[in-house]
Formats: sequence, C-alpha cells, structure tokens
Amino acid sequence: MWGGGSFQLYHRRNTANLAGGGVHMKADVSTMALLNCTVSGNQATNGSASGGAGGVMLNATKTPLIKDCTIQNNSGTYMGGGIGQLATAAGGTNMVQGCTISGNTSKYHGGGIYADTTFQVTGCVVSNNGILTANYNGGGVYGAGLIRACTIADNHTLGTGVAGIGGGVNLISAGQLRDSTLANNWCGDGGATDGGGGARIANGGWLAIASSAATAPTTGAAGFAAWAE
Repeated sequence: MWGGGSFQLYHRRNTANLAGGGVHMKADVSTMALLNCTVSGNQATNGSASGGAGGVMLNATKTPLIKDCTIQNNSGTYMGGGIGQLATAAGGTNMVQGCTISGNTSKYHGGGIYADTTFQVTGCVVSNNGILTANYNGGGVYGAGLIRACTIADNHTLGTGVAGIGGGVNLISAGQLRDSTLANNWCGDGGATDGGGGARIANGGWLAIASSAATAPTTGAAGFAAWAE
C-alpha cells in the first residue's frame, strides 16, 4: 500500500520475503488507514533488519491508523510478529485502536507489536503473543510510545532457563503504560537482570500503577510483575 486512503480487507496466509507478510504500509502521508480488517496466518521470512512484521509493516509512514482490526497468528523472522514499525516520517505517530492482536510470534523483539519510534496503542487486546529467541524482549509489545486502556494477557518471551525481559510489555525511551490490565504474562529467568513478567518500563518511562492492574504473571530473576527503571 503506497499513498493515502483507507482499506477494509481480509488478508490470510500470505508470505513476504522482506517485510509485511500480510500488509506493507509505506507512504509519507497522513491519510492511510486499515479499518475493520482481518490479517491472519501471514509470514515475513527475511531475518534481516529490512524484514519482519509477519502481519502488518509500517515503514516511513506519517500518521497511519489501524482500527478495529484482528491481527492474529502471523509470524515474523525479525521484529514484530503481528505489527512492525521500522520508521516514522517527521512529526508522525503510528496509531493502533480497538484491535485484537493475538497468537503472533517474532524471532526477535515484539511478539505482538514492535515499534522503533513513537506509537499509540489504545483500547486493544494483546494476547498470546510470543518471542522465539533467547535474550529478546517484549512478548506482547516492544517499543517507545503510549499504551492505554488495553488488556495485555498471556504473552511471553522464550521460556524458562533463558534470558528475556518484559513478558507482556517492554517499553523504552520514555514510553507510557496507563489504565491497562496485565494478566498471566511471563518472561525468562536465565539472566541476572531478567524481570517484568507483566511489564518492564525503561529509560524514564511512565507506569501509571494506580490505574493499571497486574495479576498473576510468572516473572524472571528480578521477580517483578511490573519493573520500572
């Protein structure tokens, strides 16, 4: 998808050698959107930095919107099993609203969502996503941005006995987690600094503990449901 516009579609069981197994959104415009879509069972098979995003790739977009979509059972061999974002045009913010992001896997960071610049995820269910390689983080969501009014449940890093941080969420660069529920996420326990089975918030980020709930995660060696540093 290049240029502006909004789309309603069903993308299933597609494979991309580079990025965006189901959909690749690339344009320096502010009007691109995916609305009421299902993106399911897709793969991105290139394991390099230019690959990833088994479901939807956002690449150099300005203010794209993914709304009321189901993004499920996709796999990426780099970053971002469900949604991956490599870059944002100047002044842009990627927005994901009211979506279900479930059952996706990534070889590296961000089983459900990976974003290397600013994003907003609001009113979403992020569940049963995971990472397939030791020493990588954010089974549900990895990146820098705002997560608000979301349910983040049953996500994980690779497993016990290996390193991994942030089973549900790994937020970096002043990311914020607000008004959300974290439940039954877990991370690795093979490293001295592993932890944040529910969430790990790093580099000056915000965790609104008063309006968020973290329940029953299995954490790693650091032993925290929510770990801010």
